[in-house]
Amino acid sequence: MLRVGISTLGRGRAGWPAWVLMLLRGRRGQTLAYACFFVTALVMRSVSDLSTHRLWADCAIVGYGVALAVSLVSLPVLSGRRRARVAFGAATAGALLVPLALLLTGRYGVQNEVTIIEQSAAVLLSTGTPYVHDASTLDQINPYLPGMALFGVPAVVAGMVGDGLGQVWVAALTDPRIWCLLVALVSAGAALRLHRVRSRWARAAMFLSLLSPTVALEMSTSGVDLPLAGLLVLGIALAGAGRVKSAALALAGALALKWVAVIAVPVVALLVLRQEGRRRAAEFLAVCTAAFGVLLVPALVSVVDMVAQVVRFPAGVGVVATPARSPMPGVLLASTGSAGRACALVLLAVAATAIAVLMIRRPPRTTGRAYVYAGIGFVAFFLLAPTGRFGYMVIPVMLFGAAYATSRLVNRPADSGERPAVTPDVAPPDHTTSDAMSRNDHGPFPRPCNEMPRAIIRRCTPLRSRARCPDWRGNRSVSQG
Repeated sequence: MLRVGISTLGRGRAGWPAWVLMLLRGRRGQTLAYACFFVTALVMRSVSDLSTHRLWADCAIVGYGVALAVSLVSLPVLSGRRRARVAFGAATAGALLVPLALLLTGRYGVQNEVTIIEQSAAVLLSTGTPYVHDASTLDQINPYLPGMALFGVPAVVAGMVGDGLGQVWVAALTDPRIWCLLVALVSAGAALRLHRVRSRWARAAMFLSLLSPTVALEMSTSGVDLPLAGLLVLGIALAGAGRVKSAALALAGALALKWVAVIAVPVVALLVLRQEGRRRAAEFLAVCTAAFGVLLVPALVSVVDMVAQVVRFPAGVGVVATPARSPMPGVLLASTGSAGRACALVLLAVAATAIAVLMIRRPPRTTGRAYVYAGIGFVAFFLLAPTGRFGYMVIPVMLFGAAYATSRLVNRPADSGERPAVTPDVAPPDHTTSDAMSRNDHGPFPRPCNEMPRAIIRRCTPLRSRARCPDWRGNRSVSQG
């Protein structure tokens, strides 16, 4: 079974099976996505008992329904790109803009996560640590690392200097959800820029992942996992582009928000090791560790409180019971007693071992495969952990969306009719065997000549192969050094 899974995973250039790429392509893929989104919103409206979730579901049902209808119905005035834009606008308004604007007013309730971020920011500015000493109630516990408190600083500062004029607008603009959303969007946009996205289908894939119910609900109601997901996407993109130190800083920033980001560190380290070598991989780990240590200093002011709130409380063994009890396999097993909890932990260890073996046998050589491996790791952890929420799935959804976007860059030419943009998703050269050189579209070139180091071209490329390569014929200045 593991052998079949490995073979299927490696079938696409970005780690996606070919049938997935065919299913999600073009108008068919957008229609299928909006249909799934619409059904999910209906289910959320019927099962959730939170006022914020029900408000979002009411708005999202309308938005997704209009987007689905526009995608299905063929009208003379709506054809081609215009249909896609109208559907995207309807989904954006219904699933994100309208519910976010309503919830920012505070009239429909505020989730506990937003209040905790603002409280931790106030405690950080007054005591130097974001944790309340000897917290004994749910409202006092801060389960995040110090970096998350920074998103509540604007609201705290606005409350200190506010004079009563336009307080509603000031509170809305300084709300932690706005800053979490801003960091996520900037990070995702920077990742797309690093991939040199020119194909509208690649951009649409990333935007559709942002409009999925998991991400849109998180954007509107809570937002705490958005910056973490955005920094992970950006970190993998930076690593694939060869910017090792910047990737280490992005991963360190993600770790400073939630410790669960450690799942992505070995994936990025293997990607750097495969593309840049051992020295650069060691440099990545050193910079990431040093930066994370600096960002962790506020937590070290009160280590006991940090361990009690960040480690013991999310694990379900703290003084206060965690409310993260969504009906996922690990949570359901743990609810049966100590034996069920032990079974969930064993399954989690087995899944981690299987993923580790998979990465060792087929290490991530492209950013697309790194996105997929990291997404699989987060899905396995969130499904099998003894505590968890469905909202945590925003992280793997954004990672899988980024993986699909990078696969579009390789499998679809740019809209302008030019050659596709060179992206980090193309595997680095492997000059150890002749078979690896014969499997590429450009003869022995794993990527276009003008993106390869000249020393490698001279050392590893025979003259007759240079003449066959279209990039070599179009850019002879490469050979002149």
